[in-house]
Amino acid sequence: MVERLNGGPDFLCGVIDGHGLNGHHVSEFIRQNLASNILEQKKLAQQQGLRQAMANGFVGTAEKLSRSKGSIAKDSGAAVAVCMRKGQDLYVANVGDTRAVLVSEDQQGKARCQALTRDHKASLPSERERISKCGGHVTRAYVPGAGFLGPPRVGGQLCVTRAIGDTSLNSMGVTPKPDVIKRPVQPGDKWVILASDGCWDYISNERAAEISSKYDDPQRASQAIVREARRNWEQDSSNRGYVDDITCVVAKVK
Repeated sequence: MVERLNGGPDFLCGVIDGHGLNGHHVSEFIRQNLASNILEQKKLAQQQGLRQAMANGFVGTAEKLSRSKGSIAKDSGAAVAVCMRKGQDLYVANVGDTRAVLVSEDQQGKARCQALTRDHKASLPSERERISKCGGHVTRAYVPGAGFLGPPRVGGQLCVTRAIGDTSLNSMGVTPKPDVIKRPVQPGDKWVILASDGCWDYISNERAAEISSKYDDPQRASQAIVREARRNWEQDSSNRGYVDDITCVVAKVK
């Protein structure tokens, strides 16, 4: 979470969810570089626009990762979602299955939600088609003795179709180029929730909005969402004690 030193409503925040053997190293590299790359690109925004600046920040971070940490980025990567407020507009960019959800309140004070991102998964028809056009293929992982199991994956390896890292799958269409949207800040907008799939696997957008609406402090709202997600993971006996990484950032829109 990056805020203006001299105050004001502008901010830049994000969630990074690593995967693969070196996913934690990839995540840390992105944490150290992505925000500064986006802000550097933002200086050129008069020529290219802020949406392009955010896209360039993602791609530039991926290129820097490949140059400096090529060995760890080959088979490890991260899903990322970033939200930036600039003036009266929100800009949101993502790769993978981290998700950003806008929470607003209607005139009766009831929480409403709007997904600001789409999950880039191999099960998504438009992404599966894009992977195919890039020369890749989507299939389930093959387990000897058991056959093809689990969700669709790029090359039978990766569930997400976009990520920073995973360079061994770039030739199959896995890309760090994000989807970027712009949305004007509107009356009733309260905050943006950004979270990893460990949260969204067990909490719906609507439930996250409902939980967060009970709080005025974004830190407490974030903690409450994480607590419920973890509890839901633990109560699902099919997980046999496994709980995925759960990361959640809640940022005040205004």
